[in-house]
Amino acid sequence: MKAARFYGKEDLRIEEVPEPSPGPGQVKLRNAFAGICGSDLHFFFYPESLPFSLDEPHPLSGATLPQILGHEFSGTALPLPPWRQHTTHIRSPASTAPTQPTKAP
Repeated sequence: MKAARFYGKEDLRIEEVPEPSPGPGQVKLRNAFAGICGSDLHFFFYPESLPFSLDEPHPLSGATLPQILGHEFSGTALPLPPWRQHTTHIRSPASTAPTQPTKAP
């Protein structure tokens, strides 16, 4: 799949990346629409203003550069593979947060 990956100040590249698979308590979404949030734009132009260093792993997620940005999107939950259907419950409504994934009970 293609993703916009942030490498540093004003360096965003569209690249081919492996398609993710959901972990325990997660679902996979087929994105329908995506947008750019003001925080993404600020991050792109002024990464030095962030409250953490881009030279070290993110304090919550452990992510390092290059990083896939984006949290303003909508989509449809895809069916789980048969071997996973008994482990995850899809509830509505749902939301996403880049550092706080929505998890099923």
